[in-house]
Amino acid sequence: RKMKIWNDKRQKTLRTRWRENPKHQTLEFWEGYFNYVSQSQFLMGNSNGFQADLEWLINASNFIKVVEGKYHE
Repeated sequence: RKMKIWNDKRQKTLRTRWRENPKHQTLEFWEGYFNYVSQSQFLMGNSNGFQADLEWLINASNFIKVVEGKYHE
């Protein structure tokens, strides 16, 4: 799904992820993060119909689970 509206809530959430760790403060980190997400059958909606969207991926608790590899085989 394409994100159509970039609202204050989304901006604030992404800004919080960016600021919480110096490692997150590069475009290379985020490119790697989204490439990693694209390798997950679950997150991409190929295993049970659920598909992670941007808001879900940058939510604090979900972000940690993704980074820790919970959704990768």
